[in-house]
Amino acid sequence: MPPLHAAKAFNASYASKISYTPVAVFIGGTAGIGEATVRALTNYLNGNVHIILVGRTREPGEKILSSLPRPLPPSTGSDAQVRVIREFIYCDASLMSSVHTTCMEITELIWSNYLMFSANHSNIFRYWWTEEGMDRQLAVRYYHRFKATFELLPLLRNARDAGELTILGAGVIWWFDENDFGYKETKGVGSMLKGVNTNMVAAIYNDLMIESFAERNPGISFTHTFTGMVSTKSLIQTLTRPFAVHWFLKPFELLFKFILYMLFVRPEDSGEYHLYALFDADEHRYSAGSKKDQIQNQGKDEDKGLEHKEKKRFYSRSVHGNIMGYRYHRKDQEGLKRKLWDHTMKETKCVE
Repeated sequence: MPPLHAAKAFNASYASKISYTPVAVFIGGTAGIGEATVRALTNYLNGNVHIILVGRTREPGEKILSSLPRPLPPSTGSDAQVRVIREFIYCDASLMSSVHTTCMEITELIWSNYLMFSANHSNIFRYWWTEEGMDRQLAVRYYHRFKATFELLPLLRNARDAGELTILGAGVIWWFDENDFGYKETKGVGSMLKGVNTNMVAAIYNDLMIESFAERNPGISFTHTFTGMVSTKSLIQTLTRPFAVHWFLKPFELLFKFILYMLFVRPEDSGEYHLYALFDADEHRYSAGSKKDQIQNQGKDEDKGLEHKEKKRFYSRSVHGNIMGYRYHRKDQEGLKRKLWDHTMKETKCVE
């Protein structure tokens, strides 16, 4: 597990070696961990990165984009400004039709080196269906991530050092019915716990999702992280809401907040760890017998008889960025992945 200063040093070192202007798409980057990672990436690259923020609330998204640093002019005394994209695109992640429209807009705009998901919806006490007939919690925590990844794959395949990062709950273990992935047949007592179940199984689905995508796309790294407890504004507000019942509780609210901030990971630190997870995945992309520059120039070197071996890369990482062990959810893990893939392709209306 790298300490924070080591993660920062690695991020700075890796970013200094990037000689081109990458494109980063953040779905859910208008607050919390997503925003912190956007700012960390932009700062390390001195603004020399195209940023596309995707979310439901335009005002905070555009405010973040306008505050990001931009690259300096190419030479001293020059007034020429290096042009980089700072774009906000609206998307309701609970609706697959909206996700499809957003992906089309991104595809028409530019390619993508990095794709990151942090959009979230969590409610363990109740559940409801979207107008498309999906459980809302599963739609935001899983289905939209699958659909956006699938539809943006052509952009990632054509980009250098491409990687995807999905932030949720890597390594979670929970019981689920593989004959009812979408929890549409759950009845009786099971329906009372549906909010809890869909909250937890979405993390397992993300584990299986990145593994399936990695097997089909060996040139792209796929990472799923466990966020842990991060002191985002929304989480602190949720946890301290009971103190608003009476003015008498206000002093205790301050004490409780102090304890939370002491125990939880700060958003900016979490952003560093998630950027580390994204960059470090690329460091492990190539097998020991291959040279990275040979891979990047594969077309030129094929006539020279060089071997090019790219690994199938998928990672589960903890809150501090360290790689977690492989998690089996069924004895027949391969069969489970195929069933979930087929189910999700049908639910999200993706076509291979």
